[in-house]
Amino acid sequence: MIAIAINDTLVYADFDKYFNVVGMLIISFYLINIFLLRSYISLADIKLKKLASFPIIISSILISYLIFSVSQLVLPVLMDSIVTFFAILFAVLLFVGVCFFIYITDRYQGNFKLFISASCCLFVNALLLINHFYYYAREFTILANIAEIAGLYFFLQFLIEARLLDREDNYLKDV
Repeated sequence: MIAIAINDTLVYADFDKYFNVVGMLIISFYLINIFLLRSYISLADIKLKKLASFPIIISSILISYLIFSVSQLVLPVLMDSIVTFFAILFAVLLFVGVCFFIYITDRYQGNFKLFISASCCLFVNALLLINHFYYYAREFTILANIAEIAGLYFFLQFLIEARLLDREDNYLKDV
């Protein structure tokens, strides 16, 4: 939370000037979140049938298109900080991938909160870049702040309330 508070302060002070520092704060924030989620990840839960399903493939295509489109808009402005941009992108995608994986495996009660948190994360990062480097609108800033708060809220709610589902419940869902 401290990293995000400092990050938001620097973003509103001068995003262009502090982009590399903001990038390091964002990367460390997502890496800490992934570290907090490590106990919810089990490689034994990987089922190719679930990972190669139609909704997952469509979602992956749409997320890839979102990343490609936003990158095309902001990369000309960020040529001096391209390494930081791709490091942020990697950390965000890693966090979103972990959240979606935990959601897909469906082992924990309330895992939809991680789905909401990851969706908010994608929305905030895309909107923040568009708002600061392509088209500024105060409404975008408000939407990004609301989505950021919602994403943090649902992430923390998952960490606080997540309980392992009974194996019988999971067995019935797989049948």
